[in-house]
Amino acid sequence: MTSGIDQTNHPAKLEIVAHRGASAYAPENTLASLKEAKERGICSAEIDVRLSADGVVFLFHDEDLGRCSNGQGLAESKSMAELAALDAGGWKAEKYRGEAIVSLEEVLRNYGNDLKIFVEIKSGLGIENKILELLKRYAIARDQVVIMAFDLQRVAAIKKMEPQYRAF
Repeated sequence: MTSGIDQTNHPAKLEIVAHRGASAYAPENTLASLKEAKERGICSAEIDVRLSADGVVFLFHDEDLGRCSNGQGLAESKSMAELAALDAGGWKAEKYRGEAIVSLEEVLRNYGNDLKIFVEIKSGLGIENKILELLKRYAIARDQVVIMAFDLQRVAAIKKMEPQYRAF
């Protein structure tokens, strides 16, 4: 046997998950990073979500806009229209200049049935209801999504509202 895991007789299933999409190759948490993951044959992607000032669930890891966009200030203090107008790709490479910050709805519309999505809640009071509403609207199967949070109260709330979804 070579280094690594011999999966021939291994009971566990190994799952490769593209972190923030294929963030090594495209700007993190963007449609470009999810497209890149899909094109590389990866079947699962982890994304980070926050709640905009006008109540839209959007993809972004950091509290502050500065590292991964041309914006300034707290991400959650902006409306979805303001966020969508920012450049979330130029920091990664010129070819991604103009890549937008996107809503979870846009991700589900484009990739909800093509990628298993690991949704990590970063913040936003009431975001759980909005995530679950979107999952229902786009008929995302329970085995196509995992909801994650570092706040156990959020996980408990999701499990109470919709126990069929995996949440931890």
